[in-house]
Amino acid sequence: MTMLALAPMDTTELTDLATISRATAFEALHRAKVDFTVEKTPIYLPNGRVIPKQWANVRTDTGAALGIVGDRYQVIQNQSGLDLFDVAAAQGAIEYGKAGTFKGGAITWLQAKLPGSISVAGDEVAKYLLLANSHDGSGALRILLTPIRIMCRNTLAMALRADVGMSIRHTSSAEEKVRLAIAAVETAGHAYAQFADVANGLHSRRLTHSQVRAYVDAVFPAPANEKPSTRLENTRRKVIDLVDNGQGHYAIRGTAWAAYNAVAEYTDHHRATRGDESNRLESAWFGQGAAIKRRALTLALAA
Repeated sequence: MTMLALAPMDTTELTDLATISRATAFEALHRAKVDFTVEKTPIYLPNGRVIPKQWANVRTDTGAALGIVGDRYQVIQNQSGLDLFDVAAAQGAIEYGKAGTFKGGAITWLQAKLPGSISVAGDEVAKYLLLANSHDGSGALRILLTPIRIMCRNTLAMALRADVGMSIRHTSSAEEKVRLAIAAVETAGHAYAQFADVANGLHSRRLTHSQVRAYVDAVFPAPANEKPSTRLENTRRKVIDLVDNGQGHYAIRGTAWAAYNAVAEYTDHHRATRGDESNRLESAWFGQGAAIKRRALTLALAA
């Protein structure tokens, strides 16, 4: 085990692509230079013996070990795992966009844009799917819905139903992958229609200053039986300011939609995050940033 050198956790490759009309996933990954392959290799002890039932997932282009997996784990290559929507792309139903990696390639991701957008009283939200393929043994191939508010590029949570996000196990058959991909597109359509109704409902609800304060305090709570720290109070003040003065808020200020977007803007663009901007993006999609926004949406619906 000690002979492995895992890739640095703060390493990343992030390529900004213009949306590629009718491109295949392979073309999008190739342009982003994340079309590498991964193979399972034995793990050796210093005495030369192989560790049983454990394998290292290794990038074939760099030799970097991305994670430890078991016997049953099957590698889903980026090219064959992130091509789930190629048929839809060929038909013009979606367009591939950005691609990149987190943690030196342990997670590879590819965005796909669905046609049209959600209009929240003139505030436009673009509809995206995110495909994320992991090579570190941490999870399955995931399909997430990641709406983006066009005015300020906030990524918005969709914690409306437990089955909005879908996953494909690394032990899944090719037939099961295709079936789940078709189901994901159908789920995305229904979920975005639901989100449009919810977002417009939030826009129609006015909040007083005291209600905004109570909402922000609930999204960013103090530990039990403790007074809010100076850092926490500064966070709350910043978010409250963004409710009125956030990007594009001149048309939505005073609403529950503005309050929710203030949390999203703070989380995506102002919240302190370790490492570089790719760490912030990873947090916004998969980590603490995503959890904050899910909580913010749930509380906004109840406010």
